[in-house]
Amino acid sequence: WATWCGPCIGSFPNVKELQAHYEGYDVVIVGVTAIQGNHYSGDDRGKIDCTDDPAKEMELMSEFMQAKDVTWSIAFAEEPVYNHDYGVRGIPHVAIIDPQGVVRFRALHPAMPMEAKTAKIDELLAEAGLPVPEPPAVEPEEEAAASADSQ
Repeated sequence: WATWCGPCIGSFPNVKELQAHYEGYDVVIVGVTAIQGNHYSGDDRGKIDCTDDPAKEMELMSEFMQAKDVTWSIAFAEEPVYNHDYGVRGIPHVAIIDPQGVVRFRALHPAMPMEAKTAKIDELLAEAGLPVPEPPAVEPEEEAAASADSQ
């Protein structure tokens, strides 16, 4: 993800919901970005030049996280934002890594249905013999849409 990526920022409520669902379980959510040379504040300052000043860009991230109510950790990768080690060819991009550090799912979108994400994560927790939370509640309109899709 990146501060300039509208779909990434738009998916933050989905990530926050996932973070809350796994609170107290052996699941860690990390948003990984890369040094861009610019920081998009999301306010009237717009684009902030951080060319050749990665420390400034990292420092601005704390303020950005607070302003956007980011409840999960953010890490800066050494690789460019399109990290091919994880199959990243576009952002936003979700990879799910198992307890042994193996990438088990990749090229997922953070806005995919909550039930689809939790099913994948819960499967890995169960394989590892770790506690699994109750499935997320399905909202009535989501249930109706899912029923219509299956017909």
